[in-house]
Amino acid sequence: MRTVEISEDDPTIMLQLVRVSLFIIQNILWIIQYLMVRISSLSPLVSMAALAACSVNDRAPMDDDEKLIQATIAMLDGKDEPVCIDEKTVGRPLSVFHTITSNLPPGARAPGWFVPARFSPPDPLSNDEVYRGAQIEGSVLIDQPTNNVEPVSRAEQAKLHRAATLLSREPADHTILISESWQPGIKVRWWLRNRLSSHCTPNYHISNAINARDIGFVSVTADHWGTTYAFRRTDTGWVVAAQWSNWLY
Repeated sequence: MRTVEISEDDPTIMLQLVRVSLFIIQNILWIIQYLMVRISSLSPLVSMAALAACSVNDRAPMDDDEKLIQATIAMLDGKDEPVCIDEKTVGRPLSVFHTITSNLPPGARAPGWFVPARFSPPDPLSNDEVYRGAQIEGSVLIDQPTNNVEPVSRAEQAKLHRAATLLSREPADHTILISESWQPGIKVRWWLRNRLSSHCTPNYHISNAINARDIGFVSVTADHWGTTYAFRRTDTGWVVAAQWSNWLY
């Protein structure tokens, strides 16, 4: 009888172990998702009360922060699929702007503002791609974000940079509960359910909004990409005016 030794460093064996582990994890997450759906179906009275509350909220006038979030949603690319969004906004919209612009190396120029475009992150890497990159090739390559549009004028650059710098120092802790009624073709769900679902990508995470007089800012992240939109107040509402350099996180 011949004994076969299996090396722990064998990439083939390691790949199989990773695949089995991912399969087990995916099934556990599916079970959790299934239980969540079942539990919610056992609470019709709670669901009806929540629906009634949402109906009241939908009829209430929208404030500036809600209008800014609604205008941001219009800039998200669902790639011919429903746009999947976390149901609540979280975080300061200018935190990345503040971090980058306040820590520039000597002589470096701050990223600029561009003509706004729809936000469309690349397709996320598969589990096999992540494993092969990290364990076999030694690195995971993610597409670098770009802005394939023209920058706004120098005068507008200066105004936006000054406003963003001032507002980045202010708190932005007004969490918004997003409604699917704000725009057709969006799926607004609890953040964990979005993460568990493999049928709705990319998953967009929207920051809180901040505004002062006639200018406002909101950031969006999805699949390691992020961007910040600047808005101008008009007689008909908030209109997207510019988009800051996309970043990788």
